[in-house]
Amino acid sequence: MELLQVSLQRVLTEYPQAKLENFRDHPLANFIRTDLPVMIQKIVGESYIVDASPGKGNWAHVPWISIFDPRVTTSARRGYYPVFSFSANGSRLYLSLNQARFEAKEEFGARYKEILSSRAEVGRDLLRNFVTESLYEEYLDLESEEDLPIGYSVGNILAIEYMSGSLPSDHEIISDIHKILSLYRTYMALRDGNIDSEEIPFEISTGEEKRKYRWHRRAERNQKLSKDAKKYHGFICQVCKFDFQAQYGELGSKYVEAHHITPMAELVKELEPVVLDPKSDFVVVCSNCHRMLHRAKPVLLPNELSKLVHKPWSF
Repeated sequence: MELLQVSLQRVLTEYPQAKLENFRDHPLANFIRTDLPVMIQKIVGESYIVDASPGKGNWAHVPWISIFDPRVTTSARRGYYPVFSFSANGSRLYLSLNQARFEAKEEFGARYKEILSSRAEVGRDLLRNFVTESLYEEYLDLESEEDLPIGYSVGNILAIEYMSGSLPSDHEIISDIHKILSLYRTYMALRDGNIDSEEIPFEISTGEEKRKYRWHRRAERNQKLSKDAKKYHGFICQVCKFDFQAQYGELGSKYVEAHHITPMAELVKELEPVVLDPKSDFVVVCSNCHRMLHRAKPVLLPNELSKLVHKPWSF
């Protein structure tokens, strides 16, 4: 069964009528807010954050589903990210690499559309040599003159357009998601190269080691996974038992860092989705232990570092 295709088509078909009905507890609003992100999350893996909105308090002019890399943003209000945008009248759907309207408008005021359009053009130029097929480069036709849809329209860097009633198969849509994610990663590397070069220990030297290390750190920066890991494991370092609150009082309350424990040699390829479990794939550690775990090559397991921490001094 083409579950994803059917689900996306449901939004295109039902949304125009749903907007005329009471927003609160509407089944379509709940479906967009809850069910669709779960579907997309399974496709992209837990290293990304998926969010969707039919509106807050009232129907949005156009609903959306966004995919965030936490190194760039965790909110549709900031940065740049892939997003599914449904047109207001339900005639079409776009999967685009896009930009946050709110951030641009906050900084540039009335000129925000001009800025987004200019940045989109620069983005297309940066990605030109990495695009292997024809993608949609124009303003998105979201069938609305409202502010948010216009922001997505002019902010489009590259997109894939789908027409209602003829959405492709799940296999094709999933393939398209990974194409846009690949461009997302490439755009990050070209635009913000420091994102992929930060905090790489000097002991990690080969290209393969660096790729795995970056994947590892991306998983740790995922705010949802980190939050869930801390909720499950608590806030005391599982290696050295350091307690930030006991040491620093209220300032250290509920502070600890999440560490992804899968050894680098066992990490999956970066282009493949992976599902991580905050209970079994993470531990919580203090800042010093976290750095020491990553400093070793290969990365130490927490119990291995714990033995070093508690090893008696010898003189």
